[in-house]
Amino acid sequence: KVPQVCPGPQWHLIGHLQSNKVKKALPLFRMIHSVDSLSLLETLQREAAAQEFMVQVLLEVNVSGEASKYGFRPDQTASAVRAATAMENIRLCGLMTMAPYSDHPENARPVFRGLKQLF
Repeated sequence: KVPQVCPGPQWHLIGHLQSNKVKKALPLFRMIHSVDSLSLLETLQREAAAQEFMVQVLLEVNVSGEASKYGFRPDQTASAVRAATAMENIRLCGLMTMAPYSDHPENARPVFRGLKQLF
């Protein structure tokens, strides 16, 4: 429904993307904000190559270590970055993370600092 709603904007996908949805998602979204595994990265590369498309991505890093969150562990980030930058149809634009929910912004700062240290 995205093209019907408003064809002009460049849409970004934020949230978990299942591998079986990649084929449909690629032509709709300018950037995928939450690439959380090597298998998803490989699926994106394969499908983007088939569609002759360059996909912009952010790698999701689970800095907080919460079991409820998706993403690469911090110690996997360097190898994920190397894999992404070696793929012809992937344009790595950066890293992202989700901090734990809290009523106090100060509780989130260590998570974002941890991500910054990886970059």
